[in-house]
Amino acid sequence: MIFTTSWDDGNKLDLKLSKILLEHGIKGTFYIPISWKFRSLQDKEVKKLSKNFEIGSHSVSHSDLTKLPSRQLNHEILKSKKELEEIIRKEVNSFAYPFGKVNGKILDSVKAHYLFARTAKELQTDFPTDLLNCGFSVSITNRPRRMFVSSGVFGLRNGFRWDKIARKLFLAAMKNDGVFHLQGHSWEIEKEKNWDKLIDFFDFISKFDDVMFIDNGGLANQQSNTL
Repeated sequence: MIFTTSWDDGNKLDLKLSKILLEHGIKGTFYIPISWKFRSLQDKEVKKLSKNFEIGSHSVSHSDLTKLPSRQLNHEILKSKKELEEIIRKEVNSFAYPFGKVNGKILDSVKAHYLFARTAKELQTDFPTDLLNCGFSVSITNRPRRMFVSSGVFGLRNGFRWDKIARKLFLAAMKNDGVFHLQGHSWEIEKEKNWDKLIDFFDFISKFDDVMFIDNGGLANQQSNTL
């Protein structure tokens, strides 16, 4: 099976997160907005991250792209790619839609510049059929997610536990030789005190063989290799 991770917003705590990932041999993609007021990573720190991890675009200003006119939309999508490439001196092929929102017009613009793009669809454990409209398995948050509640798959009688749900979905992906995709924000992990749970989860998955650790862009490479 495939295991991938993605981390949004470009917070300074991404540096702490990156060390934990490296210690466990886990790859991931860090999605960085260019000029959003809540981004705290400096360009030199983004370049440092790029030595071990994929850097993806998260637009220029982290705006809701569905509300932008075409010209501004294209600016958000293309300029973010070009500026990140200037910082890291590598090609940027992955994109995370701000707030996970996407429509046909956005999809067409992203398709012209990227190979992979992530939405906010959850509970995904199959290999994505549309690499520009990918979801993920679990987000690291203590807040009950609408998808989990409405699906009825996971009972909430004992409270919402993202880590328990993650283990169940990971085992499901293992059984079906699928894809487990963990998503999160380092600032939210800090705020909700989830560092220990995250490390425990990584320790749990490290016990399994036949797990391929790749970044988000690696999913595109995996598809091309099977064609």
